[in-house]
Amino acid sequence: METVNTLGKALKTLEEKGYEAAVKSPVRKLGSDGFEYSGSFYVNGKRVARFRDGGFGGETEIEIVGGEENEKTVEDVRKICKSILFMFRDVELSYSLEIFLEEILHETIDFKEIVKRGKANYIFTYNDDFSKIPQTSLSVSKAGFKDEDDFKDWLRNQLLKKGMQEAYLLNSKSEWEKFTI
Repeated sequence: METVNTLGKALKTLEEKGYEAAVKSPVRKLGSDGFEYSGSFYVNGKRVARFRDGGFGGETEIEIVGGEENEKTVEDVRKICKSILFMFRDVELSYSLEIFLEEILHETIDFKEIVKRGKANYIFTYNDDFSKIPQTSLSVSKAGFKDEDDFKDWLRNQLLKKGMQEAYLLNSKSEWEKFTI
């Protein structure tokens, strides 16, 4: 079994097995014991479940919607998640559907916040592990540059100073684009 410690690798494992997972309508707010959150779980573009965690330290509630076909899909995804291992405080643990849903929800919300920030800033990262983008993305005010080419010249110089060859920019379509010197 592969040891996985990022959501990005978990998404890749699911994709290799034919499942494209997403969370839509994500809501997150501070709860009594961590975050309270909810959302709709989509697999291959079809809503298969709703989920909610009340933020009181209990388990995530998952309600399958749409019948037996969706029950089978959710069960398949649950089995795939459980087969993925990750390290937590030097202990190897099994991933779970509940952890996966929580992480993908937080990533979805964090990415939306990055996109909002990108309206007035150039957003970039040196990290190609996109599951860590919320923590590693950097922003530079657009006001400090004449245009995007001026910003790219600045970024090129930053890469040279760091002895690096590439970075990733958030483009106007809200997609990460590789920038290479």
